[in-house]
Amino acid sequence: MNIEAQAAKNPEGNIDRASLERNTETADFIERVRVNQQKLTAEIKPHYDFIVCGSGSSGSVVARRLAENPDAAVLLLEAGGNDDVPNVMEAVQWPLNRVSERNWGFLGQPSLYLNGRSIPLAMGKVLGGGSSINAMVWAHGHKNDWDFFASEAGDTAWNYESVLNIYRRQSPQGIWNRQTSYC
Repeated sequence: MNIEAQAAKNPEGNIDRASLERNTETADFIERVRVNQQKLTAEIKPHYDFIVCGSGSSGSVVARRLAENPDAAVLLLEAGGNDDVPNVMEAVQWPLNRVSERNWGFLGQPSLYLNGRSIPLAMGKVLGGGSSINAMVWAHGHKNDWDFFASEAGDTAWNYESVLNIYRRQSPQGIWNRQTSYC
């Protein structure tokens, strides 16, 4: 319903024009998404060269890079829903995602150092994955993990010193202590 039609239905003439415009924009967006999803569903192929599971920060990048090859058929799957909701789009609401359908709700193992408690592990079940539900906070992996990955792969590009340079490029200037290699 357009703004004029909504205003005509309101006999007092008290309309919040900005709210009506937002509602119209939202309705238009929802319709574009619906049409796009119908088109994509109709175009599902019987075969894909690559299937990427999870549209989090990593999965989205991997799928995009694979799709750069015009000869490759890439399918990106996400178990969760859309990230276009206030709890994701408005950063001050991020804590509400901890107890929502956008979080898988995993728990760490009980720890003696925490008096037997388990720490919640927020894992996003939504477009954008964990970055959508944790206000874009992230931490890099532990040195021992990266060095283990490198030894298992037989490739030094996966060791801590190699990926540390990637972390440095992604981070704002000045937060790294270049002497110790730690943030």
